[in-house]
Amino acid sequence: MENLQKIIAGLLFFCILIIGLAALNQPEDKSKDTITPALDIRNPIITAPAAENPIIMADEKNSAISFDREWVKMNSDPKFPAQYRHCSVALWDGSILVMGGQGDITGINNEVWRSPDHGITWNKVTSHAAWSPRIGHSCVALPDDSIVLMGGNGQNDVWRSIDQGATWTQMTEHADWSPRYFPSSVVMPDGSLLLLGGNRDNQGGQWNDVWRSTDKGATWTQMTKHAGWSARDFRSAIALPDGSVVVMGGNVDNDVWRSADYGVTWTRMTGHAGWTPRYGLTAVALQGGSILLMGGRDTAMKNDTWLSSDKGASWNLLNASSGWEPREFATSVVTQDGSVVLIGGEGEKSMKNDVWVFLQSGEPVPTKKPTPAPTTIIPTPTVLLIPPTPSEVQDPRNPSLFIRMDPIQDFDTNSSGSIIGPATLNMTITTNYPEGSLFFFDIINEDSSRHLLSKTYVRPAVAGAEGLNRSSFTYDAGRLPIGHYRAEATRGITNTTVTARFNVTPPGLWVWVWTNPIGTVYEGDNLVITGTTNLEPGSNLTIDMHMKVHPCPYFERSEVNQSQRWLCYHNCNNSPGVATAAITPGSPGKNFWKVSFSTTEWCWGEEYYFTTPVDHWINVTGGSSFTVSGPEGH
Repeated sequence: MENLQKIIAGLLFFCILIIGLAALNQPEDKSKDTITPALDIRNPIITAPAAENPIIMADEKNSAISFDREWVKMNSDPKFPAQYRHCSVALWDGSILVMGGQGDITGINNEVWRSPDHGITWNKVTSHAAWSPRIGHSCVALPDDSIVLMGGNGQNDVWRSIDQGATWTQMTEHADWSPRYFPSSVVMPDGSLLLLGGNRDNQGGQWNDVWRSTDKGATWTQMTKHAGWSARDFRSAIALPDGSVVVMGGNVDNDVWRSADYGVTWTRMTGHAGWTPRYGLTAVALQGGSILLMGGRDTAMKNDTWLSSDKGASWNLLNASSGWEPREFATSVVTQDGSVVLIGGEGEKSMKNDVWVFLQSGEPVPTKKPTPAPTTIIPTPTVLLIPPTPSEVQDPRNPSLFIRMDPIQDFDTNSSGSIIGPATLNMTITTNYPEGSLFFFDIINEDSSRHLLSKTYVRPAVAGAEGLNRSSFTYDAGRLPIGHYRAEATRGITNTTVTARFNVTPPGLWVWVWTNPIGTVYEGDNLVITGTTNLEPGSNLTIDMHMKVHPCPYFERSEVNQSQRWLCYHNCNNSPGVATAAITPGSPGKNFWKVSFSTTEWCWGEEYYFTTPVDHWINVTGGSSFTVSGPEGH
């Protein structure tokens, strides 16, 4: 018996030894290696707990999608009321609008709020929109940058705004679909609208019908009375770039359905997604075609974040706890720079007014947009086509005074209306009116039915070369419909309007380069400039830096007392430099670039700008020009 016990003990020891050696020979687990560098932020704002390691996936075109798994909290603006069951949209100037909902102070309301800087600051557009106070409504931004709001509060009216929510036009008092709460709506690549499901009375009686409008919500056609997915509300629906629609969750479900024919027929992508069955969730389609899903409620409120790169068939958990408090009925949007922004919602104990941004790896944290210097003139890049002769008018009261407008290059769009060419419209006039004279700018469509600026944008003339002065205005013209337009500038008196005409044209081959905002630049910094482009990965982009006014050292003699003024505040380098960026993969048609410059011996207080070769147009957020400050602390 004693010998048997020794034999058994020896066998156990041998097995344990074999298992230990096998474990030691396992390959090193590199699944948690850091894939992208940490963000370089001079003035970080509040962030979620330290991000886990980034995750990299691929969309249907095998383009890399990389997230830091980190949500960044923007400022909880005390002016912006805590609310939920609202709706929100992102516009092509980068702003976000929040409409209606139920607030902790305002109750059920019809307010419209706007943020120009990813939710850091908010301004009330109107306290009482033309549509009645409501919850459970739906809204979308169309390719022409107008907003359509539908249903909610058991209604079936449709409203549209072309001035960022300030005024509204009723498209129909009673749409063909029945009155309802909590429908979902999406915009298709062709500009048509789909409305899906909802409930009759906010207490039950759910729908699974699908309706389509091709005239901005005025009339509707039923695509199906009963979709493949069960009748439900509190779901999320998104439109993908390939023209399909995906419906997720709701009614404590976790199935995912997709339609490729405007909602007529549906295919079940999965009966049980990786995330738990839930309602009150929110989801967005990323620019590369992947889907990001967040929050909601199952048996408890959630604050997880999930990503699907195969149209909802499979899901990967990006963050089990996203930093923001668990909630339901939040809204989310994707801004023009690709940021995902989550807004408000209802937590376990209170409504929320906080705003969070989800960052792709390496993207800078959004900051409050600086007020542009009044003397900033963004240089107009050389374009491929020969421009027409600039237009000119004379002052009828004094014919020796004139206003001349620089030509504006035609825009080139893709089939869905989004700009491939220069999305930044530069309106510049040259004049011999005195420095400081005011000029009014406007952009008008062909039949004069829409004034994009309403002549409210005023710019003073600033000193220019050869005794002539200049006045400029820059307009973000993303997604203008195909058509004919004119840009106008006027002195504000009769017969002093100068015009430059331009066209938004059908598809072509225009290379574009977009630049992310440039914050404060201190002399001595390593200045890093990043952006996106539709240039192919592996190609190179040249960034050429220039000093705007004059090289240093430079003196200016006063015309009053002939004294000299030193225009540079430090020894400086007359040649800021040239840098080459290697294009790295991003989402389809939107790849990344980055360059850096050493600003040692750059001029304090001087303005710099940068250009690319003649066949690239720089589209800039916040301006391609910037001013260098003295060393930090001076």
